[in-house]
Amino acid sequence: MATDSSTAPSHVKLEDSNWAWMFRGITLAALLAGSANAMSFFFRSQGWGSLLGSSEPGDEAIGFPLTIWEEQNGYGSHALKMVPFLIDISVALLLGVVIGLLAVSQKQTLNQIMNRFRGKANGQQIQLQFSLRGLLITTVLAALAAAAARSFTPRIEVLAAIYALGPIALVALAFIPRRISWQQRVAILAPSAVILVVVAIVLGHSLGVEIDKVMMGIFICWTPQSAVAAIVITMLLIVKEYRALTRGASERT
Repeated sequence: MATDSSTAPSHVKLEDSNWAWMFRGITLAALLAGSANAMSFFFRSQGWGSLLGSSEPGDEAIGFPLTIWEEQNGYGSHALKMVPFLIDISVALLLGVVIGLLAVSQKQTLNQIMNRFRGKANGQQIQLQFSLRGLLITTVLAALAAAAARSFTPRIEVLAAIYALGPIALVALAFIPRRISWQQRVAILAPSAVILVVVAIVLGHSLGVEIDKVMMGIFICWTPQSAVAAIVITMLLIVKEYRALTRGASERT
């Protein structure tokens, strides 16, 4: 991941279509559904000790509004319930259509806000780009972090802290630098997340936690936090731009 400071094209006002806003509504619903399913683990399971290496039998399950996956009695029995899975997808899709229709009904205002975002992005003349150099740097940093994790005595508390506080730590890291664009903050956030996941996997392996359990722990703990952070930040930006838009309109009148 890298930033490109080349000259950006001139700002052109665009009108996103009804389908574009409908797709965004469905995407938001998918994010909410994923978060709800992740959080359901804490309500449908007897505990989350297996995510930290516990080998004692226990029931674990995921699914909202219906249970779609469960591991029973610690025997490694995994079952995806297809009918509840399809129902949960249908509920998420229905929610997405409702959100999409609400967005379509406010399309004119939302398009004006989006054009303000585009104008600011073009004014900053910064674009996110994938680069081999960025990938190489991320890989090297991940390898160094993994080596460092192996050199320390593995502790359950550290793995639990990565599960519970990982997203907060990453966002804080991205917002420590002052006066940089959000694109640059994303360029900091993305490789940092990869590095932290690698550290969690290495730490879990040292503690005897299977990689699928580590990834499940990251999913159920990181997804709701990331979704809430993304939605809150987006809504704050939209409200800020909407106020500026209405203030500019009132001044012109």
